[in-house]
Amino acid sequence: MRYALILSLAVFLVGCFEEPTLTWTTDVELRQSIENVRESLPDSQQAIFMDAIHLYQTANDPAPKPSFDHIEDVVERIEAERDAYDFVADMLEAYPHRQISIEDLRGKTGEQILEAYSSVLEERDAHVTEIKAFEVELKEALSTINSDYQTTYDSLVLLKEKTTVPAFLERIEASLDSAVYFHNTRLVESYNPKIEAALDADDFERAYQLAKELEDAVMGESFNIFSYHYDQALKKYPAWKEGQEYLQNYVEITEFTTRRIDTYRRDNAPAIRIAARNTGPRTINELTVTVYLKDSEGKRIHEEEIFLATDNPYIHDKPPLKPGYVFEMEANHYRIIKQQLNAWKTGSAEYEVTEIELAPNE
Repeated sequence: MRYALILSLAVFLVGCFEEPTLTWTTDVELRQSIENVRESLPDSQQAIFMDAIHLYQTANDPAPKPSFDHIEDVVERIEAERDAYDFVADMLEAYPHRQISIEDLRGKTGEQILEAYSSVLEERDAHVTEIKAFEVELKEALSTINSDYQTTYDSLVLLKEKTTVPAFLERIEASLDSAVYFHNTRLVESYNPKIEAALDADDFERAYQLAKELEDAVMGESFNIFSYHYDQALKKYPAWKEGQEYLQNYVEITEFTTRRIDTYRRDNAPAIRIAARNTGPRTINELTVTVYLKDSEGKRIHEEEIFLATDNPYIHDKPPLKPGYVFEMEANHYRIIKQQLNAWKTGSAEYEVTEIELAPNE
């Protein structure tokens, strides 16, 4: 009888001194269980225990990300992105590499929770070391984004192969997009003046070549080239080429004479007569000839632009040249040049069709 009583008392005492574990079904019970487990630990470990609980409860909370929506200046945007990277790196230092949650601690005693926490801290330290080493490489790659986009792009592609950290992969993808965007933007800015100059000189073939060079130089398939001059180069070249081919095959300059004549206003005035015929199947809306007068050494000293046909409704005496139509000056009429051009060698001249525009296909 005495033995049974002693045995029952022993079992009772063992039950009384069994270490509490973290168990709960509601948030209220969780808070109470945390308090019970904390009190079961020595005072020196209770603060560390609460650090562990906090980490397991908050480790996977999403970190807020800075927004660049209101940053328009290129340099400021780049600096902001670098600051954003620093922010993400700092946030990563606070969290372990692997996913953890408070559920991982269910049923564990205080000592077991501290052991789990210690293991996580070791993993985190190793992860932070990895992050800091990678941070150096990533910042070095991004430092070239202002001057050498191809180098930046190539560096980021290589870095992408070296990490599996989601935040880094996301950052690299964003940086790749930025490198491509700024590279292409600068390309457009550098090509625009050259294309514009070619268009101003009516050198549509050169403008088109430059536009195609720009297309080949841009990085990425989704970048849209927003440029008026680029669009004009692509638009005008086909029409120009079509006009040049028609000019070679179907436009005849049937008369070209330069001489000096006396008029009722002046004597010995430089004068030009010119005529043309459209022998092809299309209507010519615009036809312009430039006549160059030359000195005794054969050098050009003057040019005169003469419209032979136009669809301008305000010019009635030079209508578009329909198929088979001709443009001729009236008998004994000339285009009189205002300057006297004493250096001109009379009769020394040449012409060039400098503009031809066909009507749309009929």
